Amino acid sequence: LAQDDDAEVVPIQSTELGPMPGTGTIRDGFAGQQAEQPEAADGVIPAELLVDKVQIAAEIEIQQIVDGVMQNPTGPWVVSWYEQTSELGVVGNVVMAGHVDYWNVGPSVFFNLGELVEGDAIEVVGENQATFAYNVEWNEVYDLEELTTGKITELVGPTEDPVLTLITC
Repeated sequence: LAQDDDAEVVPIQSTELGPMPGTGTIRDGFAGQQAEQPEAADGVIPAELLVDKVQIAAEIEIQQIVDGVMQNPTGPWVVSWYEQTSELGVVGNVVMAGHVDYWNVGPSVFFNLGELVEGDAIEVVGENQATFAYNVEWNEVYDLEELTTGKITELVGPTEDPVLTLITC
């Protein structure tokens, strides 16, 4: 408040908008400390996949499942997240796909995915820059004739826990 010459109290009013107050953030801790898994009330769209053990640091594109068919990732180094599957930070199956090899390129983004074993770390960065940590529970190769509608639904269908499923062909 300010006083004018007649001793009247006059509120001070800004003529410009100030910065928007922050809503908090997640910070990294000291080396060796693990941050708690962030929770997102409405879920977060994935933006980047990081798997240090097999040198994956890939942008994630949004892709669709059309008439029951997962559309292919658009290039050899991009990973597709399927919009009809779960988002990060909520219960459900977050399903992503990437090419193991690519025409006129050779080995691609998921070429070494088969080297992952139980316990290996996988991180997914959301579009809000929060990191969601996962650990490999299993890694399996299926023959084409094994991939019946029931088996595919079991692999990429809804889950009762937060799950990340990475698939390639």
